[in-house]
Amino acid sequence: MKELSEKKCAPCEGGDEPLKQAKAKLFAKQLHKDWKIAKDSKSLTRSLKFKDFYRTMSFVNALGPIANTEDHHSDMQVGYGYC
Repeated sequence: MKELSEKKCAPCEGGDEPLKQAKAKLFAKQLHKDWKIAKDSKSLTRSLKFKDFYRTMSFVNALGPIANTEDHHSDMQVGYGYC
């Protein structure tokens, strides 16, 4: 199996099958332990805490160019000290 870090995000145009739970769990072993796989294997979630709003927004702003380059535009919930 190819290392997850070597893969690139491909935009989903619909019609693609989500990973089976077993394969998603294999890939999850390559992620930080705080990532959680949805029961339907269609998404991942992770909560991050920050000292203040400035640090939260610095993280979000740093993530923006990376997400755009990868053509992966995730849904994020952002507020004071969390993302």
